Amino acid sequence: MVLSLIAIALAAGIAYAWVVRGFFSAFLHMICVIIAGAFAFAFWEMAALAILNNAPGGFFGFAGDAAWGIGLIAPFIVSLGVLRFIVDSLVKSNAQVEDAFNYIGGGVCGLVSGVISAGIFVNAVSFMRVPAEFFGHQPVTYGSAGNFQATSNLLVPVDRLTASFYGHLSENVLAVPDPLARYYPDLAVAAGAQRMSDGGGDNRNSVSPDALSLTGAFTVAKQSGSGASVLGDFNNPGVQQVAGLDGNPVPTPYVVGYVVSFGSGTREQFGQIVVSKGQSRLVTENETTGERLTSFPIAISSQARAGEDVFGRYRYDTDGTHIASVGGAAEAPMAIEFAVPRGHEPVALYVKNVRLNITGIETRDYADAGARDLDIQTGNLLGGSRAQNLDTSNAAVVQTPNQGQPAGLVMGTRLPRQYGLQEGQTRGVTINEDNQIDGGQQAYALSEVGVRVERALAVNEFAVTSDTTILQVTMSGDPSQIPSSVFGPAAVAIDNSQAPTLVDTSGRVYPAIGYLYTDRDKAEIRYTPSQPMRAMNEGPGLSSTRDDQEMILLFRVSLGVEIEHLAIGETVVTSYDGPVEVRRR
Repeated sequence: MVLSLIAIALAAGIAYAWVVRGFFSAFLHMICVIIAGAFAFAFWEMAALAILNNAPGGFFGFAGDAAWGIGLIAPFIVSLGVLRFIVDSLVKSNAQVEDAFNYIGGGVCGLVSGVISAGIFVNAVSFMRVPAEFFGHQPVTYGSAGNFQATSNLLVPVDRLTASFYGHLSENVLAVPDPLARYYPDLAVAAGAQRMSDGGGDNRNSVSPDALSLTGAFTVAKQSGSGASVLGDFNNPGVQQVAGLDGNPVPTPYVVGYVVSFGSGTREQFGQIVVSKGQSRLVTENETTGERLTSFPIAISSQARAGEDVFGRYRYDTDGTHIASVGGAAEAPMAIEFAVPRGHEPVALYVKNVRLNITGIETRDYADAGARDLDIQTGNLLGGSRAQNLDTSNAAVVQTPNQGQPAGLVMGTRLPRQYGLQEGQTRGVTINEDNQIDGGQQAYALSEVGVRVERALAVNEFAVTSDTTILQVTMSGDPSQIPSSVFGPAAVAIDNSQAPTLVDTSGRVYPAIGYLYTDRDKAEIRYTPSQPMRAMNEGPGLSSTRDDQEMILLFRVSLGVEIEHLAIGETVVTSYDGPVEVRRR
């Protein structure tokens, strides 16, 4: 209700402002608003992606969460300002019109300007990281069996009116090769759905395009089939009931699926990747009828247990289902499935608001659900990427003690004593209710760390998920004592612009999610599970001529796996002879 009143007040206020200025001025302003709106939608994706790719961290990190909202409203405001300046420069005076026409015409033109402005405002806000029900506005709700249903609880649906208006223009007066109407047939619904994430909208709904990739596609029963042969599976009983946004069952459905690899940049601050129903969607089109539909996923297949090639298929068949990754591997492949009416073909796939290129992707055609299930269970569908072409020629080989830890590697969530902090004095490093570090980066004076404090106030542990732990690998020091030191045999081949990783015996890669660093002047802690290190040189530089530097890389690794290599890029720094078994300590 509150957002309805704000939208009405904005539209009415703009309408009134132009009533008193007269029809001619209101008409010119309406034309400027329409053109500015066209510019906004034309540059929307480009602007949003530019913000996502350049979003700063820290205090201004909110820019990435608001990228799709800012990317819409900022071009609108800027282009409207430029257009108004041009018009005001060219048209120096108002035209004389009879009072009745002035008021009526001014009111109509002002109302159009107001509705468009309010519609762009509501859509922009809806695409930001705000609660699912924001100021009483929720364009999508749960219907039966966990299906989404489109609703409209704005008293005046300015968001849908504006989206429909520009969708129509994109195929008519302002026709373009890739019209808005084709790629966003339900724009207002999409804006509301992507906010229906875990935590009531708290989880991230926007990621950088390079944080995920499309690795495959498949269909199930595209030619024929019904019931369990289409909507059944090995992991769940019965036939799933699927419905469209109108609440009606999807007619004669087949399944379209996409295998998406979620990179470390898609992780939440607590370390897992969480994919909610509204955070991926598929736009399809029937070329014969011209009908376009937006479908939301019916299920996701993903790794079922950390460190093992065991996979499951999980349905979105209850309200508020959210699928989370397991373990700490750099990538989490997931197969996202949609129920699509036969006769419809995919047009666009969106995952966390990123439009992935589905053109030319190789597609597997499964005759029925059983054939797909077999590929899920055997790992053929979701094998995931593995480390390849590792150069071990200069690696330091270290023996792993029986049931022990090799030199330079410490397993466990506790900080080394010299890095301990006190509650209330962590500044840029955030802690959870258990006084565990769960995110952030901060440099400290040496006098601020390692101090003896009351146990209840001590901050001396990292937060992890139930199926991971921390491996702390020392990267500095004498390589004869510390085999993982960057000054060892592999130093000549190390490219510090590449990311440091641990690799297990199955080839899975685990990125560094931070570091601990001290020298004679300072101590620094970085623990960013949602933003792994993309390069070794993101950390402080190490010099072989200094004896006061200590640097420990932090890796969050799946329990139960065996770590075989420490690498920077493709260069292996250390190989563990007798892999390090990761277990809770």
